[in-house]
Amino acid sequence: MKKTTEQLNSKKISQAQLFIQKNLNLDLHLQSVAREAGLSSTYFHRQFKKITGETPREYITRLRLERAYYDIRISNNSLLHISAQYGFNNPETFTRAFKKYFNDKPSQVNRAQPPLNSTGCEKVAHTAFKSGLLNNKVKDSVTITVLRDLTVAYIRHLGPYESVPLVSSKQSPWQQLLQDAHDQAWNQGNPICIGMPLDLPSITVPEKRRYDMCVVVNRCETHTGMDFKTIRGGYYLTHTHAGSYASLAASYEKLYTAAHKLPDFSISSQPMFELLIGVNAKNQHDHTWTELYLPLEKGSV
Repeated sequence: MKKTTEQLNSKKISQAQLFIQKNLNLDLHLQSVAREAGLSSTYFHRQFKKITGETPREYITRLRLERAYYDIRISNNSLLHISAQYGFNNPETFTRAFKKYFNDKPSQVNRAQPPLNSTGCEKVAHTAFKSGLLNNKVKDSVTITVLRDLTVAYIRHLGPYESVPLVSSKQSPWQQLLQDAHDQAWNQGNPICIGMPLDLPSITVPEKRRYDMCVVVNRCETHTGMDFKTIRGGYYLTHTHAGSYASLAASYEKLYTAAHKLPDFSISSQPMFELLIGVNAKNQHDHTWTELYLPLEKGSV
């Protein structure tokens, strides 16, 4: 089926957003991002604003500041290092932009703590090293695992996390992903569904929050019109959540608190993700199993 101009533009803007997300440390000019989308600068600017509600510059600046805030909260890296990492070569420019957006200076943000509102959790008695996605239905277990790179087909949801469609919903984007993966023979065996929340509720306003609905595939075929990306492999701290999607926040608190107590590891700025073990929940309050994966860096504390 031939795609409409609107659908093609939406895909091109999605490609540009993924490029921006991966390259926040670069000097992202309008021309270079438009070129990545295969559009002229003027047309790209107009379509980007129409689809996202923000200009490319506003979008890039917001993501940089929100990721910088997250890194300040979770790491002991210097403010100079963090500002440079997200494209602010002048510390004074970074401080002014940060203060304007968050109404606080970077130096006023509490350092190296869970980015939510932690109520305190028990100390992790031990962690076990394993390899691969665990699919672990052991409540309250905390484990370090090593993952290979994962290729996924994905559809992005924009808005409050509470409005993310459930896998079990017949008309949800999840069903489109699963059907396409089956029709194109992109995976073997039972499909693996992964949710990737890209923004923290304590930092990003509900209408701007990004959530990628993903299915693991063994290859990507861009001619199909589907979007693909790679979840970077490496060390991950995992925690199994047994309960409703509505109560996930408490498990995220536990996971972050456990990560801060690990020797020889620090939390990476790469996106976290959720392995959806149970996919039959009919609403946000049904009991299900979700395995949370928090990326780690070894040897930087």
